[in-house]
Order: sequence, then C-alpha cells, then structure tokens
Amino acid sequence: MAQSSIITGQYVRIQPTVASVVDRIFAQLIDWGVLLAYLFLAIWIGMETGIDGPWYIIITIGIVPLFYNLLSEIFNQGQSIGKMLMNMQVVKLDGSRPTISAYLMRWLLFLIDGPVTSYMGLLVMVLTPHNQ
Repeated sequence: MAQSSIITGQYVRIQPTVASVVDRIFAQLIDWGVLLAYLFLAIWIGMETGIDGPWYIIITIGIVPLFYNLLSEIFNQGQSIGKMLMNMQVVKLDGSRPTISAYLMRWLLFLIDGPVTSYMGLLVMVLTPHNQ
C-alpha cells in the first residue's frame, strides 16, 4: 500500500495508509453485489405485491441504484457498504472529511469515468503516486 504524508491544519504530520487499487476494486465489486441483491429484492417485491407502475420502476430500479454511492458516502462518513467491509474511507488530501460538494464531484466523475471511458480512471490510479 502506498503511504501519503499529510500536514494538518495544526501542523501535525500524519501518514495514513492509502488503499491499494485491488482493495478499491474489491470494495466496488461488493457494492455492485449489494446493488444487484437490492435490485433482485425490489423486482421480487414488485412481482409479489403486484406493483408494476412506472413510478415504482423508476424509483426502485433507476433512482435508488443511481444515487447509492453518493448517499451512502455522505451519510456514512465516506463509506459505502463495500468500503466498510474493506475498512476504507473517503477523505480529502489533507485527511479531513470531504464536503458534500466533494462527494457530489466524485459521484459525477465516476458516472462519466465508468460507462463513458471504460474505467480509464483505473489506469490513472495505478500510475499516480498516491493511487488517486
């Protein structure tokens, strides 16, 4: 794992361990598994209860998975379920907790990075010194 040196606002140097690319991939795979299980459950509940309206489909199958990473990181101090299981957390470069706008920027860039560029960010993570 890579080491990163951070000087806090109180001029204290800390060196947190930066998560490896493999750990980040496993955390993402766990999150995808959680979303897949959620989608199967939502579809099964919809079929069992007879709910088949367009709003049910839009909300449960469209909106909830779309905002899963953003909302879980905002409300769980930078952790999704996959990050919790892998003992990882999103922090800013100075070690502080990201703002909502920083979480929103991460989420928007991930939406572009994944489907549009076929995960070219993975290559950038491997080639940069802090695995960012």
